[in-house]
Formats: sequence, C-alpha cells, structure tokens
Amino acid sequence: MRDLSREFDLCELALKDLARTVDEALEERLGRLEGRVGELSKRVDDLRNDMNHRFIELSKRIDDLRTDIRRLEDRLESRFKWLMGTLMATLITIVLTSLL
Repeated sequence: MRDLSREFDLCELALKDLARTVDEALEERLGRLEGRVGELSKRVDDLRNDMNHRFIELSKRIDDLRTDIRRLEDRLESRFKWLMGTLMATLITIVLTSLL
C-alpha cells in the first residue's frame, strides 16, 4: 500500500512538474505571439498611412489633370472659333469676288 501511495505521489509530482513546464512554455509562446501581433499591427498601420498618403497624391494628380483638360478644352474652343471665322471670311471673299 505504501508503494502504491508513493508511486501515486511521484506521479502527482511529475504531473505538476509537467504542468508547470507546459505553463512556462505556453507563456513564452504567448509572449512571442503577442509581440508578433504587435509588429504586424504596426505594419498594417504603416501601410494604411502610406495608402492614405498615396490616395491624397492621386487625388491631387486627378485634380491637376482636370485643370489641364479644361485648359485644353478652352484652347480648342478658341482655335475652333478662329478657324470658323477664317473659313467664313474666306467664303464671303470668294462669294463677293465671284459677284464682282
């Protein structure tokens, strides 16, 4: 009976030691995992900030392109009016010349 009780006590001590070892290993792994999650969170925040800056730059470029397009439209309209005026003047000159 004493041997059985002694073996039971030894098994109980071994289990407690194993549980302590497992707890320490789990705490260490959990600490590393928390550190890694913190690093990944920082990287995600950095990427988000970078994306926001790039979207701001893209928005500015689009606004600049809109301004350039408006300016080109104005120049095109001006040249079209000048060309139509020149064509009308030429046509009037030809008609008047043929009448005289």
